[in-house]
Amino acid sequence: MKKLILFLILTISCLTIFAQTPNQFKYQAVLRNTDGTLMIEEDVTLVISILRSDLTTSVFEETHSITTTSQGLVNLNIGSIEDLSTINWTIDEYFIEISVDGTIMGTSQLLSVPYALQAKTAESVTGPVTETDPNFSAWDKSSGISITESQISDLDHFTTTDETDPLFGVSLAAGITSADTALWNDKLDSYTETDPLFDVSVASGITTVDTAYWNDKSAFDGDFASLYNAPNIANTTYAKNITLNTNDATSSVNITKNNGTSVLKVDGTGRITGDGSGLSNVKPLINYIGGDQRYQITANYGSYNNVRSVTMTAPSSGVCFIMASGYLDWESTGWDLILLGILMDQDPNTSWNAEDEWYEYLNIITDYNCPDSSDQYTSFAQHRCIPVSAGTHTFYLWANKHSAAAKTEIADVNMSVMFFPTGGTGKSSNDAMIKEDEPVIREERVPNTVAGYK
Repeated sequence: MKKLILFLILTISCLTIFAQTPNQFKYQAVLRNTDGTLMIEEDVTLVISILRSDLTTSVFEETHSITTTSQGLVNLNIGSIEDLSTINWTIDEYFIEISVDGTIMGTSQLLSVPYALQAKTAESVTGPVTETDPNFSAWDKSSGISITESQISDLDHFTTTDETDPLFGVSLAAGITSADTALWNDKLDSYTETDPLFDVSVASGITTVDTAYWNDKSAFDGDFASLYNAPNIANTTYAKNITLNTNDATSSVNITKNNGTSVLKVDGTGRITGDGSGLSNVKPLINYIGGDQRYQITANYGSYNNVRSVTMTAPSSGVCFIMASGYLDWESTGWDLILLGILMDQDPNTSWNAEDEWYEYLNIITDYNCPDSSDQYTSFAQHRCIPVSAGTHTFYLWANKHSAAAKTEIADVNMSVMFFPTGGTGKSSNDAMIKEDEPVIREERVPNTVAGYK
């Protein structure tokens, strides 16, 4: 839409005579485009606002949809749509704001024209006013006027003391006399009260000496010997039992650190658990699996069979000592090799890191020196120490064979896992006991012939 230049011909004419004053005044304006040409016979929307002197408070607003004349002129009556009579012209100065098609074109002060509307209301009266008031003329101004209580309705008991309050009359306060209130302001000056209930209570014997350390009741210095009638805890022969509610794991006695970590917990089954910090001579936890099953080793060179696995939940960080034992049944003639290794939470079939670790802790068993028979037996035993964190862990005995054609079975495999918490000073967490030597890594390919084996 073209921008407008508004040339105002403000013909604000009072459509008024004193006898009958309509609440309207005329407004004329010539509208031009930004290039100065007249806006001829165009539809426009004018919004007329009347503002107070702060130029923000609007007291009147109306919208006119109008068509300009052939000379670009608009004529309208302000007040023909909305009511101007609601404006009190006497309390402030007023300004008129014009908006054409949403664009504010300017603000101008209203001077005298609309104030003709105020002529409908007289602000002052001049000339004599004749009033006849028989009561007023009868008043003797020299002596004043006397109004009695009876001349005013509902003014009973204003000058007399004959009022009776039925609620106050039956209350306890009605019996209070001036003698009863003589010491109201001095109520704290008397210490002669005797309380028969207090005198026979234990509290009556408390003195200021007894209360000297009330505010220091939490400041115990840790010296039990300074306590009154303190027991000799170290040498006492009195045993105190702590009875649990049930004989299962739902009841327990738990000793914790100040951070909430459990140091020692005993439940209704007699099981003792803790994080191992500072504990000495703690018995290790043991998980075991065993039996007389036989396992046919089918994996060789890059694949692995899981012979046995044991799962244990460690209550804290520590070290697990894993032991595996059993025997091998060489079911085929000729010689072969069986390779065994223990891993925790790892599968060498899917992880290069697990496979590398398996080779580092490898146990190689062979029937090379056995008589060449299909029924030869070789026993084995191997172990490993693995540091663990708190949580559930699974320990695996992985195996494979050298010759794909060999038929070798592993039988009667027993596997145990012992958990030792770390952080204490006892034997169960002695560094020398749980230390695992760094393995010497030697890379040598397993030979394919007996002549190459050494």
